[in-house]
Parts: sequence; structure tokens; C-alpha cells
Amino acid sequence: MADHIDTAQAHAERMTAQAINHHMAAQQHQTMTVGTAECMDCGEVIPASRRAALPYATRCIDCQTIVEHRGKYGRKG
Repeated sequence: MADHIDTAQAHAERMTAQAINHHMAAQQHQTMTVGTAECMDCGEVIPASRRAALPYATRCIDCQTIVEHRGKYGRKG
């Protein structure tokens, strides 16, 4: 049984790494082509300080907070 769990964990880690790489590449492309990065949820410009701290950020801090809150507490928040 541990083999199935190990396989599932390895698969989840690969998928997570692929998703992060995809978002980083998309954000880097957007920043290079537009000069700014826009939040994928609200469309506002992601502040330079946030992009410097988290270059692969795809959401502004307000939208990211909402997403994390929903993930922690479910859809109601």
C-alpha cells in the first residue's frame, strides 16, 4: 500500500511543480511584454513590491487573501 501512496505523492509533487513553472513562465512573459503584471482575478496591476518578493505571483494581495481564505474555510468566505 505504501507504494501506491508514494506514487500518488510523487505525482502530486510533479503536478504542483508543473503548475508553478507554468505560472512563473506566464507571469514572466506578461511582465516582459507589458512591463507590468495584472491580477488574474481583478485585473489590477500587481504592485512592484509584491512582484519583487514573489515574481511568480498571479494575483494581487487582496485576491490572493480571498483565495487562501476560501481554501481554508471553504467557499463561504
